[in-house]
Amino acid sequence: VPVYNAEDHLERCIDSILNQTYSDFEVILVNDGSKDRSGEICDAYAKSDSRVKTIHQENSGQSIARNRGINIAKGSYIGFVDSDDWIDAEMYTHLFELVDLYACDIAELDYDITDKYHYTNKTSTKVTVLQGEKLIIDYLKKGMQKRKSSYPVWNKIYNRYLFNEISFAPISLCEDYLINFQLFPKANMLVRSNQVGYFYFQSPESTIRGPLREKDLDILVNCETVYNEAKQQNLDAEIIKLTKEKLARNYFSLISKAFLYGVSSEVKDDTKDLLKSKLKSSYWMLMKSFMPFNRKLFMTILVILDNFRMLKLKKTQKKLIFKNWW
Repeated sequence: VPVYNAEDHLERCIDSILNQTYSDFEVILVNDGSKDRSGEICDAYAKSDSRVKTIHQENSGQSIARNRGINIAKGSYIGFVDSDDWIDAEMYTHLFELVDLYACDIAELDYDITDKYHYTNKTSTKVTVLQGEKLIIDYLKKGMQKRKSSYPVWNKIYNRYLFNEISFAPISLCEDYLINFQLFPKANMLVRSNQVGYFYFQSPESTIRGPLREKDLDILVNCETVYNEAKQQNLDAEIIKLTKEKLARNYFSLISKAFLYGVSSEVKDDTKDLLKSKLKSSYWMLMKSFMPFNRKLFMTILVILDNFRMLKLKKTQKKLIFKNWW
């Protein structure tokens, strides 16, 4: 569990882990230089429960914190939970049932994007088994098709050996997308259940909903790495095409963020022009992709109109356009 300035939600997160019906685990809390009470909260849990271990480090980012936890983990399988999220009481019981039944290297549950605590789980269970290139193609297609992708690491557990010689990239944007792309070829299979086990918390103050910053462009770095690795490894042509589409979709995502939430003063005009140019050059590729129709429609509006002139529209006008087309 990487922890940074999470005092408002940290106890809910840790309690949800410790209250699991599956109890044979260790919890590694990596306090990543928090400036609030998060470090004290972590230490208190470590003192009260022998399964909890706390590490304190200078602020280095979520990826480095996760790598630190992996390096000292003793378990045969590894899972991740973000400090403002929480998990269902039977999450790890369900995941290890899949491991025991299928002897899989990776097990995955569904998740809910929410700002609430309660969720009614699905009554019937559907299990999908994926291997080889079919696993990677499904992973990439689902990421283009749906709001809830398979990119996150926190709704899965991984056989410990998969992380031998593979670690999270230091840039903490799209790092899950990259590391799964690197881990999946090593796995014998991934088994996915439609049961919801993880609750991804998005508050109105989430940085996802903030203005476009220069740092947000880091999301392109890991996506470019995936695309380049796919080409260098001479993977299936469909995989290469999907990784290229994922990279292009992030041009659209960044411009959409600017349109909806504004642009920080630190973002240079050259950056805006570059994003606009990249999106226009990728337009027809994305139109032929698995991206949902409503997003294609919104992308078309952004391409046709002067994207960043639209940012100067009144807030009510922007909301009206978004409501009608998103």
